[in-house]
Amino acid sequence: MIEVAGASLDKDRGPKRLLYAHAPIDEYWIVDLEQGCIEVFGDRDPALGHWASMGVRRRGDVAQHRSHPHLRLAIDDLIPLPWTTALRMDAEAATPGS
Repeated sequence: MIEVAGASLDKDRGPKRLLYAHAPIDEYWIVDLEQGCIEVFGDRDPALGHWASMGVRRRGDVAQHRSHPHLRLAIDDLIPLPWTTALRMDAEAATPGS
């Protein structure tokens, strides 16, 4: 599961992370646009509903998904532009129902 987080970062790190820990998902990624990185959660314990490992892939790194080892994403290619607080506010304003 991969979530792209701008305005939704708190939800992606909180309730969604816990929800996905109970689901049959091998790995959970949060693409943090503001920090220009990917948070990678793995080693899910469905009985306890948490992720046992967490790592961060930053600019210059390549992220590789466990269940799809052929899927390799360069962080610089995935998040090429700096994400600013102003852009985050624009995204929140453009989100229906927020």
